[in-house]
Amino acid sequence: MASEGKRARKIVFSIFLLFFALLLLIAYIRYLDLKKAFIEKASDKATSVIGQRVHIENLSISLSGAINLYGITIKNPEGFAAGQLLQIRRLYLDVRPNELLKGSFSFKNIILYSPELTLMRDEKGRWNISDGLMRFLSEKSTTKYQVDEFRIDSGTFDMNKDKRCRSDSINLRLRNLSSDPNTKTEINGTFMCAGNKIQIDGWGYLNDPAKKVNFFISPTDFSLSPFRKLLEAYKIETEKTRMGIDLHIDGNAEKGFQLTTNLRVKKIGVFSLKKG
Repeated sequence: MASEGKRARKIVFSIFLLFFALLLLIAYIRYLDLKKAFIEKASDKATSVIGQRVHIENLSISLSGAINLYGITIKNPEGFAAGQLLQIRRLYLDVRPNELLKGSFSFKNIILYSPELTLMRDEKGRWNISDGLMRFLSEKSTTKYQVDEFRIDSGTFDMNKDKRCRSDSINLRLRNLSSDPNTKTEINGTFMCAGNKIQIDGWGYLNDPAKKVNFFISPTDFSLSPFRKLLEAYKIETEKTRMGIDLHIDGNAEKGFQLTTNLRVKKIGVFSLKKG
């Protein structure tokens, strides 16, 4: 009798485990369907707003409420060659749910991992930015938002595939980004431009009508190699020339901006002058 009761309990427990596993499988399949539908709806909504095709590969939501969007792509507008205006490997959003319920977008962190912005012009001189996206970027938003920290990790910027205008290894950090016009936002970071590492430090009131800013931009060891063709006429050996440049921007949109530059030539190479 005892053995038969033990066997019955095992059967019941096995059926329960099977039933529970089946429920989990159904719930997971339903979750995948809902996630796919949400991604498609979010992509379609973004496409209709900016006028360029937006694609999102995947998303995940942590128990703390943080959102990860993977493989975000904004395609070139109609009339352009195949390609994309913007591609982001991962977008991390650390949301404050309580503030979101109050109608305010509040984030602890927003991080863009490996964003690639590619600007190009066609034969008619048009940029690969749709009219809808231009309106979206130029219109003043009434949405209230607060971002404690906004970061760009390993970003890339390219314009018309011109190496002199290309920037990569972009690592920028903005602290205290807000819709409040009285907010002082600190900005610092580094990026590579034309093969030169450039440091940027400063602050600005980005939503203030006066646009008060104070920035230091300083490439410590600037090489002229990418500008070889441009400087050939001046007999300068760009590979051997090194410069130090400090650029300070201070002021506001109402009274004007003061630009101070400190230029130092560390090493210079000049071709021998030809006879005559």
